[in-house]
Amino acid sequence: MIATATVEANTPENPDKVEGWHDLFARYVESKREADTFHAEVIDPLHRDEMKRFPVWPARGQPEHELAREWRTDSGFEAASERFESLVEAYAALADELLKRPAPDAKAALWKFDYLFSDFNEDGYLSGGWARSFCSQALSDIRRFLGAA
Repeated sequence: MIATATVEANTPENPDKVEGWHDLFARYVESKREADTFHAEVIDPLHRDEMKRFPVWPARGQPEHELAREWRTDSGFEAASERFESLVEAYAALADELLKRPAPDAKAALWKFDYLFSDFNEDGYLSGGWARSFCSQALSDIRRFLGAA
């Protein structure tokens, strides 16, 4: 179990950034839920239908290629994919902002580490490949919360 440490919102090291972190996180959770729901209810059924019609995507030049492209437009798959992409971009922007802000407590810092370091590929390597600049605030948070450890 992780002990929760609270950082004062008005300290010089955290001006205005800690305050509002949890509200921003709630917006992130809702935004991600909306994207996940849209994927499950719209994209997945369209994808299953596509796979039934075109188990192997036809190569350019094959007569079926133009039919497959037309199906994607007529079925709404293209529009749904664009909508899903915008939903993903929205929650990713919120996650980016959360990662940039100092964590207000250890639970928030743990979320950052889970977000940054829990996506492993099938070979067991981290998928993110995050830049140091992207991880620096999360590392600062951990140093701050573990400083007394």
